[in-house]
Amino acid sequence: MKKLLLAALLVFGAVGCTNEDKSRETLQKYGFTDINAGGYSFFECGDDYTYATKFTAKNSQGVYVNGTVCCDVLKGCTIKF
Repeated sequence: MKKLLLAALLVFGAVGCTNEDKSRETLQKYGFTDINAGGYSFFECGDDYTYATKFTAKNSQGVYVNGTVCCDVLKGCTIKF
């Protein structure tokens, strides 16, 4: 029973580490369009970030790119490719 509870906490904890709304807002601010954000991006952001949301979007040159938006309440958000 303890193992099941621990596994559930790990799964739900990883889901809670994304922030799609803030990621979309950040990407739009930098000119990205056709944004598909969602899902946790493992090992892309440092320990000092609260959220790590993976995305696919079209940049200002019309090219689709993949990356991660790393966000923290105090630091704001950073886009990583």
